Amino acid sequence: MKPVKTYLAALGAIALMSAAFSLPASAEAGVSNTSQTTIGVSVRVLGNDPNHVHPEFTYQGHQSNAWYPVAQVTRANAWDDARQGYDCYDAFQYTWVNHAKARQDTVFCFDAAGKEFEPDATRVSARLK
Repeated sequence: MKPVKTYLAALGAIALMSAAFSLPASAEAGVSNTSQTTIGVSVRVLGNDPNHVHPEFTYQGHQSNAWYPVAQVTRANAWDDARQGYDCYDAFQYTWVNHAKARQDTVFCFDAAGKEFEPDATRVSARLK
């Protein structure tokens, strides 16, 4: 009789365990099904990596990351009201913008002390094909 009781006890324990495993997690923890679980995920984006550097390149005979004037720069001490500087000139460079090769165009001017500066809101970028 003892082996039968042991057998029935083992069978009952297995039945209880299988019933517990078949319940949803919310029922096991006593949490309602309307609860929300937040899981944190960390993603590393290439653009935020300070160690990622794009290689230098040459495009149409121009080295990247160097500014080139569109025309010869002449210092005539001429004031440009719109840009608040002297002897303003157009310039361009080839560089990387958002992990793609691009051409940037801007304007440079000289201040009263003769120091070169880039006026606000003059730089534009165009992606190269």
